[in-house]
Amino acid sequence: MIVSLAMDGLDSLSPLAWDAAARRILPCGCGEKEGIAALGSWVGWRQQRPDGIGTVTVDEKERFEEIKERLRVLLENQITHFRYCFPFGRPEGALKATLSLLERVLMKDIVTPVPQEEVKTVIRKCLEQAALVNYTRLSEYAKIEGKKREMYEHPVFCLASQVMDLTIHNLCNGKFHKHLQDLFAPLVVRYVDLMESSIAQSIHRGFERESWEPVNNGSGTSEDMFWKLDALQTFIRDLHWPEEEFGKHLEQRLKLMASDMIESCVKRTRIAFEVKLQKTSRSTDFRVPQSICTMFNVMVDAKAQSTKLCSMEMGQEHQYHSKIDELIEETVKEMITLLVAKFVTILEGVLAKLSRYDEGTLFSSFLSFTVKAASKYVDVPKPGMDVADAYVTFVRHSQDVLRDKVNEEMYIERLFDQWYTSSMNVVCTWLTDRMDLQLHIYQLKTLIRIVKKTYRDFRLQGVLDSTLNSKTYETIRNRLTVEEATASVSEGGGLQGITMKDSDEEDEEDD
Repeated sequence: MIVSLAMDGLDSLSPLAWDAAARRILPCGCGEKEGIAALGSWVGWRQQRPDGIGTVTVDEKERFEEIKERLRVLLENQITHFRYCFPFGRPEGALKATLSLLERVLMKDIVTPVPQEEVKTVIRKCLEQAALVNYTRLSEYAKIEGKKREMYEHPVFCLASQVMDLTIHNLCNGKFHKHLQDLFAPLVVRYVDLMESSIAQSIHRGFERESWEPVNNGSGTSEDMFWKLDALQTFIRDLHWPEEEFGKHLEQRLKLMASDMIESCVKRTRIAFEVKLQKTSRSTDFRVPQSICTMFNVMVDAKAQSTKLCSMEMGQEHQYHSKIDELIEETVKEMITLLVAKFVTILEGVLAKLSRYDEGTLFSSFLSFTVKAASKYVDVPKPGMDVADAYVTFVRHSQDVLRDKVNEEMYIERLFDQWYTSSMNVVCTWLTDRMDLQLHIYQLKTLIRIVKKTYRDFRLQGVLDSTLNSKTYETIRNRLTVEEATASVSEGGGLQGITMKDSDEEDEEDD
């Protein structure tokens, strides 16, 4: 019967059953010699001769070694998975009994005890494997739960949520209920303090290594911050704290916290925006980087989130939301101004190149003489068009990127209006400084191309006619029209088909 139990049910036995089986094999109080003898009888045959010498066949010995090896593997597995295998370390003494049985199984014969170092080696291997099992399980556990565990898996506050949500008339605000409120109130306050410190640290560390790659509606740091603030407010709100005064205190505390955190995020983004612009090119090679658009989107998201996170339900207390909303608006204005200043700097660089052709300069006279002389023998390419084309390409690329990547149409409209107006002001100032000078033919051709393309491109981007046809633009248009007429007479068609009239035509085609 014992042989049948060992052979038929070996793999299906639980650790506790194995412990019981071990007691059958090794009766309590028996010595090592008797224990091994009992194990020998378990595999099927033990013949006692009058002289006390027992014999077994080769097949029986092989079966014995096979079962003994299977028992060793099972015992090692139970030790390795002791925390996870049924019956999870119970009853008391189960682990000790398992180690004792493993030590006897490791014996080479019924007389010689197994060396302690060998036992230690086996146990050390089991513990190493157990550490790997524990680490693997914890890693999987963390992956499954994700961020929500960071905020919600707190048993004390899960209990607090249940207690504070009591709605049974006999319990709500009763003696027991108030006792629990008094008990948990300091813990809730402490939890909010810890979360405030944790979120503040995560913002600081996040902006230090922020890549400004787009993540959902903003950056990685802003998304993480808004998620945590919302989760914390949701958690505290779900407590349904029955004491009205303390409940209002918690709400006010969380709204103020959200306002402070969003303020920090906005200011850090503003600083990063300016630093990023300072590192970019000042020539027409400039291309609006993705990070600039992401920073604008952080502002867009901050404005949307502040409505939810900073507004209190009490009608008279909207100061937190109003404060942060004003900060965001002011910061966006500054960011638009900084970006437009970058665009203006690039245009000023183009105009600085045109200044070399001012009437009366040595460079202008030499260039005119050289071109006239060369044109007698070869076709001279359009000088200056590469400068104009590079600027037009820069403008169009910047417009397309901003339109495509920034999530707030209102910000784009304000940016384009200010960009167009500032560009025209710069060109008008440049022309005013040369009121007494006739424009060089190359200056005129380049400016006509820049002005007419700028006008057309911003019109296509939705800039209003009232902005496009400003007094500044009319001043520029009139001056270039007069210069064009003068050049047509003096240069004998030197404008090569470039005319200011194109900027007034609806169906103008790109060159």
